[in-house]
Order: sequence, then C-alpha cells, then structure tokens
Amino acid sequence: MMDSYLSILPSELARAVRALPLSERLGLRELRLRCGQYARYLSLDSEQILPAGSSGYFVDSECIREIVNRATRYSAYASSAQLRQGFVTLAGGHRLGVCGQAVRGPEGIRSLRDLSSVNLRIARQPEHIESDAVEYLRAHPDSTLIAGPPGCGKTTLLRELIRDRSDWARERVGVVDERMELAACAGGMPGFSVGQMTDVLSGVQKEEGVYMLLRTMSPQWIAVDEITEDRDVDALLRSSFCGVRLLASAHAFSRSDLFSRPLYARMCALGLFDHLIMMDIHHRTTMERMKENDQVSGSGAGRRGGEFGGAVPGAQRSA
Repeated sequence: MMDSYLSILPSELARAVRALPLSERLGLRELRLRCGQYARYLSLDSEQILPAGSSGYFVDSECIREIVNRATRYSAYASSAQLRQGFVTLAGGHRLGVCGQAVRGPEGIRSLRDLSSVNLRIARQPEHIESDAVEYLRAHPDSTLIAGPPGCGKTTLLRELIRDRSDWARERVGVVDERMELAACAGGMPGFSVGQMTDVLSGVQKEEGVYMLLRTMSPQWIAVDEITEDRDVDALLRSSFCGVRLLASAHAFSRSDLFSRPLYARMCALGLFDHLIMMDIHHRTTMERMKENDQVSGSGAGRRGGEFGGAVPGAQRSA
C-alpha cells in the first residue's frame, strides 16, 4: 500500500524509482516533476536528479497530464474541490501537489490549467513510535500543541498521539482532516492508522469541521493539523468550553518564534493548550507545561527533553 503511488507514474518513471538504492528509496520523501526539466527526487534531505537512461527522465507536458489524469482516475471533475486547492490525495496517504495557471471565477479559483509541475509527496507511517512525547501525554493527558518548522515530523507525531489516545487510552478522538493528509481517507478508509475509536471528517475547513464533530460525534478529543487562522483558534476555544481536549500543530521555528507570532501569541494567551511539544528539524522534541495553576506560562516551566523516536540520554525535567 505504501508503494501505491507508483501506479500514477508513467512506466519508465516508475522503473527509475524502483531502481533507486534501497536506502534512498526507503527514505524517499518527494518526487518533483517540472515541465521542461529532468525529474528530481528528495531523499534523506537532498534533492537530486532521478537516474534514468543516460541523463535522466525528461518531463514534458504530456507526462504531467498523464500523472494528473491517473491521480484523478481520469475524472478531474470528481477531484475539482481538491484541485482548486492545488492537490489530490491518493490511496495510502500520498499527496500530489499541482501547479499551473489558475482559472478564477466569482467565488475564487475554479480550476487549474496549463499544468507546469507536480510534487508527489510520499507518505510513510512508522509503526508504534516509541516517543518521549507519547509517554509525556500518557502521563499528562491534557490539551497539547505540537510546534516546529516544516519537515520536522509534526504531522507524523500528531498522528501517533491521536492513535495512542484512541487505542491505548480508549478515548474518542474526532479528527478534522482539512487537507486530507492527517488520516488521508480514500473511499471512507483511512490511509494511515489513526486508531479504532477515531472519527475522521475530511476535506472540510477546521472551523466548520470542529463544530460538526461537536454536534454529531461527542468527541473527548479533537485533533487538527496546522492552525493558520483566527477562526481556527475561535473554533477550538469554543470546543474547549464543551470539555473537549485538543491536539493540534503549528508552524514555528523555535519557542520564541511561536510566542512572537500574533496568531499563536493570542492562542497561547487564551490558554487553549496545557502542554507544548516543541520539535526541531532533526525530530528532537522538548516538552513543557504551558499552564501553571491555570495561568499561561511563558517561562518554559516543566520542560523535558526528548527525541522523536527515542529518548535522549540524560534528558531531565527542569524546575
């Protein structure tokens, strides 16, 4: 299932991916195809030309069209809602990002034409991550925010915390999967394992999705990926008034960066989250309590060091 993305590629391109050294194929994160350029891939944090033939696989407009047609099962209309946002979610949790010329209508972007490039993001889910963050949430099961820079593993960790709350704690978790990459449902079936007691609402904006879950699914937890707007914060705040605990992620390059951004500063000042899991580009984590005696803490009280995928030797809690 994890290699299902190969089915949307032209045969020669798929063979080139299969021919990569095992270590690079296992670490494959993205396949970038730009019209008029050679195909490139991102593995182990390095983007390079995909070996194929004598010089590489040359991408033309026909190649781009074929990939998009296969990804949408030759029904661009059925996938128009996603294409308007510039992506198509594939079985197995993979995602195809699309660039081209936007066609606008009275209500905004209607579609894309003259496609110029695609970015195939390869989804992988480590099974049962032994993470300090998982253990931390088990010991302190309160609303938790995961923050870190792009590519640090926030979504992967968020997905693992969702699954642990659902399967280990046996609690109901409602997921608003706006961009369909957290659970990556296809045909009603999650592409990732998110737990047996998890309900997923896909392709809906976070604000609307949070209210729908509150009205219909009686969640004990609500999880969203990448808070980006004030209305996201407002919806989560209202859900917290209903006794629901929260799991969410946000982009920030450091703890000080998080607290300096107006949206996130407001979110933290409202006391939405009890705990902060701060990640860096090397997947290391630092956990801290954001509230002390119901007051929002900006001093980092209760920090704990850890590494995504295993504990850092000597990590300890500071006063």
